[in-house]
Amino acid sequence: MKKGDLVHIPASTMLLQLDEDDRVVTYCCLKEPYLALLVSQSEERKYSRVFYRGEYWEAETSDIYERRQDANQFG
Repeated sequence: MKKGDLVHIPASTMLLQLDEDDRVVTYCCLKEPYLALLVSQSEERKYSRVFYRGEYWEAETSDIYERRQDANQFG
């Protein structure tokens, strides 16, 4: 996955907003799957930044998937 890709975030995924010291400021747990924009992905961190409902959130990289282009299916 690369910056700018649409990513599939499954239901029950925890999204976090962190402060500059990587402490959790707020969180949400998705009730339904969502397509979001991948903003950044770091090799040294286990989190990726996504743009979800007008705000930046962190999601565990292992919890998000690249959107497949065929037949509107998620991958």
